[in-house]
Amino acid sequence: MTLIEIMIAVTIVSTLTAWVVGATRDMGRITEANALDVRLAREGRRALARLLEDLERAGIRRLDMQGVQDADPADDLHFPHVYYDGLPGTSRGPGGRVGLDAAEFSERGHAHAPAPILGAEAYAATLGLESGDPLVQASLVLALPADQDEDGRPDMDVLGPGGLAGPDGIPELDCNGDGRLSQDTSDLVHPAPFKGLDEQRVTIDPVTRLVWSRNEVSWIVREGAGGQRELVRRIRDLRLPTSAPDYPFRVEVIARDIDWFDVKYAEDLQYWDRPEELEGGALDGSSADALVPANALVVTLWMRGIDRQGHPHHFRTEAIARLPLGEQRFPEAP
Repeated sequence: MTLIEIMIAVTIVSTLTAWVVGATRDMGRITEANALDVRLAREGRRALARLLEDLERAGIRRLDMQGVQDADPADDLHFPHVYYDGLPGTSRGPGGRVGLDAAEFSERGHAHAPAPILGAEAYAATLGLESGDPLVQASLVLALPADQDEDGRPDMDVLGPGGLAGPDGIPELDCNGDGRLSQDTSDLVHPAPFKGLDEQRVTIDPVTRLVWSRNEVSWIVREGAGGQRELVRRIRDLRLPTSAPDYPFRVEVIARDIDWFDVKYAEDLQYWDRPEELEGGALDGSSADALVPANALVVTLWMRGIDRQGHPHHFRTEAIARLPLGEQRFPEAP
């Protein structure tokens, strides 16, 4: 082979090598980006499903949360309480709905520093928002039925001691796990903390005899270690020792990489479904649109992750959750 032929061969081999290396690198980047997108979608859907578990057991209620049974409705709190930018009582935007009992929820520790929305510009462009449209971090406080024995069933007060009398203000539990609800000590007392009967932490509906927990459940987005944003489920429980880092809350981190948690009242929005898409269709057979039920919340989770090249990836998951218990409409602020 002549020197020229050798140089031509080396050039061809070098070009092919560079192309293979570049293609392999690009394929790796695409694979990494796809893996990040899949992870964001999986974690976002899992977090939304967990939130919907609470919402499907929640209700629009006024409940006595003071720890002492009384007949005075003046100290009852309104649930759910939706607020924005970490401050109870704030509305989603100018002229929006203002949450009730703002001062009381602040005193009970629900005010917090909201996590910043890092992808705000991308979301505003996706939604076509104007500069004055709201883009704020939401928080949510719920009241849930009690499940003090954790058997997956809401607690009820329908029987008296031995099951021989009517309701007596003490729910029937199954703390010993034998499948039988009773007011025996073995069923009312649980060796584990935060389980078993605690009369100061529940209130009983006088009509339905459903037992409601006085431990409010709140959902917030906070900034965790290293600036990572976390969707957190908090249970307000004064039985925690005051030395606990999140007192008075028991905290469960539901998901990370949550950038924006948005909650809206469905009755305030133009959410419409065609009657043929609704279960059973329109009652009168007409083609008029049907409005989403008034006792519903629209919850949206926006996920955000950064790949190794520094490019942001986003995923959005949303659901309309109807609150099944209690009133049919959200109360208005006075």
